[in-house]
Amino acid sequence: MSVLAEVIIYIKPGCPFCAEAKELLDRKNAAFQEINAVDKNGAHYKEMVARSNGAATYPQIFINGKHIGGRDALYKLEDEGKLDGLLAEPPSVGGAKTQATIGDAINRPVARSSSNPLVRVWHAIFG
Repeated sequence: MSVLAEVIIYIKPGCPFCAEAKELLDRKNAAFQEINAVDKNGAHYKEMVARSNGAATYPQIFINGKHIGGRDALYKLEDEGKLDGLLAEPPSVGGAKTQATIGDAINRPVARSSSNPLVRVWHAIFG
């Protein structure tokens, strides 16, 4: 299987669910960006929660910018035979943005200015 998708997984070191999700992705030969989001006051944690619509458990997995969920959701896609199809899709080019980060939010002008960084993240992700 050829994996073209952009996969991002937010993890907490030592998390067994994170390890199981990464093992499945490894078995699928899916390259993934691993982001340590353990610091609940840190930018990566806040980014994870914002991108996952409030989900604060580990791991949080995104394929081509789409929030998949955690380990159970990833394995459910595998059990239903849907994971290979998602991993085979290339990221959007010139279309919808596949990944937004806090850095994007800080640097991107928004229609409604706000000093609240979470509002800026919201606008960076959802426009």
